[in-house]
Amino acid sequence: MDLDELKRQAIRIHDLYDELNRRDRGRVWTREEFLLGFMGDVGDLAKLIMAEEGAREVPGGRAALEH
Repeated sequence: MDLDELKRQAIRIHDLYDELNRRDRGRVWTREEFLLGFMGDVGDLAKLIMAEEGAREVPGGRAALEH
């Protein structure tokens, strides 16, 4: 997959999230909300990696990281 295809896929996913949010919440996410969601996801991933390395406990353990 080249960069242009990856960009098209990312835009398509963004559009699908907009459709979902319009339907379920009556509005789309702002840029700030996308950033905050991304930061939360990165933080969750960091916690799972730390748990895998034995630095903390996380419910779900290895299965949660693989998900």
